[in-house]
Amino acid sequence: VRRAAVAPSTRAARAAAAARAVVENRARRLGLGTRAAAHRLLFDRPLGSWVAAARGRAPRRFLWPVNGGILTQGFRANHGQHQAIDVGARCGTPIRAGYGGLVGYAGAMPNMGNVVVLVHPGGWVTAYGHNRHNGVEAGAIVRRGQTIAEVGDTGDAHGCHVHFIVYRNGTRLDPEPRMEGRPRVARR
Repeated sequence: VRRAAVAPSTRAARAAAAARAVVENRARRLGLGTRAAAHRLLFDRPLGSWVAAARGRAPRRFLWPVNGGILTQGFRANHGQHQAIDVGARCGTPIRAGYGGLVGYAGAMPNMGNVVVLVHPGGWVTAYGHNRHNGVEAGAIVRRGQTIAEVGDTGDAHGCHVHFIVYRNGTRLDPEPRMEGRPRVARR
């Protein structure tokens, strides 16, 4: 019996659909992608099952989230109310994963607009907010440096930037001492 040749575009579409199904099943099985998961990731410790699914070694350093982006606001600015850093860049500039891990949430949140939250080995979590567009889905495994979103000004933002947050076991930490690849440019 001869089989008809499958067009390359059909094969690619089938492969993409199968990959999406794997990501969706992982998110559903682990309970990722929900507002409850986002809240836990942003205000509490990640579940052990999420950390285990992130696989790999715990990060020592994180990549600067935007290639060439400029630090516009540092950690604990405004009397402790800003426990993140803001990295300014043109809207649409790619945002890259600071370290490899598991997408715990990719959607909209009050104040942060479009946000991507990643779970990393060792109980680390990074969040990237005010995105114009999120380029990943909950349940996806991403690698260090992979494009996960685009710089934007969604939510409560004044201009195009990424609001970058680092947590370890539920505690917010200053990202700057843990960063590499930062451009040698003074603060604006």
